[in-house]
Amino acid sequence: MLDSILSKEQLVEISEAIKDLSTSNDIDLYKDRSGLVRRMENFTYKNSSLDKLNQEIRELLHYMTNEVQVLFKDKVNFKPPKGEGFFAHYDGIFQFKNSDGEIRNGWYEYANDYNNILITLDDFTEENGALEVANSHVGDFDELLKNTTLDGSPNLRSEVESRCDFIPMICGAGSVIFFKHSCPHRSSANNSQKDRGSLYWTYTPSDNKGIYNQYYEDKADSQNKNKALTGSLK
Repeated sequence: MLDSILSKEQLVEISEAIKDLSTSNDIDLYKDRSGLVRRMENFTYKNSSLDKLNQEIRELLHYMTNEVQVLFKDKVNFKPPKGEGFFAHYDGIFQFKNSDGEIRNGWYEYANDYNNILITLDDFTEENGALEVANSHVGDFDELLKNTTLDGSPNLRSEVESRCDFIPMICGAGSVIFFKHSCPHRSSANNSQKDRGSLYWTYTPSDNKGIYNQYYEDKADSQNKNKALTGSLK
């Protein structure tokens, strides 16, 4: 984690871009079970400021991993006051049915290694449900899938979650958090009176830029009932 490395000016630019995009009909928007806006997806290439920052993050990851990285997916987690949290889960470890009823292996249909970059748009505190991350689990798709609830979501079984040592990412706005898709992570509800937003990009070692559009086409085609994670209301 790099604590509060983005300037206030950068955060204002990012937040304004997200605000403008959130009113567009050309992005994917989800609400939580209480009807509060929960998540925005499929937006990076629709805003020049966010795409520029995405390219900078790609270069940083290339330097860190010595592998060319491509953007796989994007999201903004809004989590307004009283917004629900996220149950403990992996990223991409689930199965879905396409429109033909064929079962597909989550993100592993595209690659098997992913790097998550989370930029905090607000301070992360215990009260507002800071991200909590545990060490990466080792295993292939089938092995990790056995740790989940097997309901079309990547949520962990309670006995697996209880064995994880979660570390709260308490940090200031403008921080950057790096973690692998196979790291269990979770967060509680936002019990503060202020928003707790985060910009969340996922990359994979590849030079295939078409993987981004393919993911969102397949997600739209999926028959899975829940296409956005659920979580704790407390």
